[in-house]
Amino acid sequence: MERILLLCAVFVAACLPAFSQNFTILYQTPDQLFVCDADTLTVTVTNNTFEPISGALLEVEMPSGLEYQPGSAMGAGESSISNLNKPVLSLPVLQPGVPVVIGAYK
Repeated sequence: MERILLLCAVFVAACLPAFSQNFTILYQTPDQLFVCDADTLTVTVTNNTFEPISGALLEVEMPSGLEYQPGSAMGAGESSISNLNKPVLSLPVLQPGVPVVIGAYK
């Protein structure tokens, strides 16, 4: 009985990584911001799995004092922009290993 339980535990532990969502998310902000100025925040998302991922959402929390400008997302759609300090963007299909660059004006 203990051998069967151990075998089941090893099987479950081996399968868990296959079901996890594995992304790399990098972001780049401008070096300087000036009052009443606009600039672009760039986020790069990479799917590190072996399968395409569709329907992924990216919630961006803007730094204090900055707001997302509606309609300014490049490379993604707007899923929810009711809170301009925390817009939710819908990502395109993320192919394995292919970086997707999203830009948003602030």
